[in-house]
Amino acid sequence: MSRLLPDEPTSVDKLGYEVFAKGLVDLILDCDTPFTIGIHGKWGAGKTSLMTMIRKELLSDRVGKKND
Repeated sequence: MSRLLPDEPTSVDKLGYEVFAKGLVDLILDCDTPFTIGIHGKWGAGKTSLMTMIRKELLSDRVGKKND
């Protein structure tokens, strides 16, 4: 039986993007500025969900403690 996912952005990883989100958060926290990250993909590929997961991780306690 197939399971359809809604076409709504989410911070819950349903597409297997968590590893990319965490890697990008590490890059964001450790890189010299200025720099640019581009997130490209077809409609419905999960770009907004990936950015939502990145935002959630950047606002998490783990990141706040890392910067203290």
